[in-house]
Amino acid sequence: MILRGGGFPAPGLALFLLALPVAPALAADPADIILPSGWAVRALDTVQGVPGPEGLALRMRFVAPDLAAHLAATAAAQAGAGGAETAPDPVDVPAFEDDLSGDAFDPDAAGADAAGPDAAGMAGADPLLADLTWLCDTQALPALAGGGPQPAQIIISVADRPVPFGAPNPEAVQVFEAFRPENGRCVWEFY
Repeated sequence: MILRGGGFPAPGLALFLLALPVAPALAADPADIILPSGWAVRALDTVQGVPGPEGLALRMRFVAPDLAAHLAATAAAQAGAGGAETAPDPVDVPAFEDDLSGDAFDPDAAGADAAGPDAAGMAGADPLLADLTWLCDTQALPALAGGGPQPAQIIISVADRPVPFGAPNPEAVQVFEAFRPENGRCVWEFY
């Protein structure tokens, strides 16, 4: 560093240093939870006693003010890893027919993979899902160890700002994933 007589850096160097981007600290606050991807979230609250789509549910809600930027960066990285970004092919959805065969889908008869792919297998394909699965495994499952009624579903959500539970907020960016507790781990479910 070039110092002038008074011990202060040269004015040009000071301007240069001010122009450098400041990288955020990995753990800016002890309350931050650092996820496997390196992204930080903070616990907002836990909601129990409000049924979910599958019955009794445990909801763990987190806040990450940089959620929109994180989602954009993740999408850009995934698009870059897959080659040139192209528009998805349109999907033909057949019209609803009143003439149904009457055969119902039975996930128990279909096997273990019927609920969808395991989140652990999708970690490379979707880092956000891997992070939310990690939150479920490390934050929600230990909360269930205290006993009491066991939920059928665990819902992990991250928002870019605190939003009161159940209150609409069109300006808020939020992501949700649902899991079922099974054999001491969180199994991802299509939500």
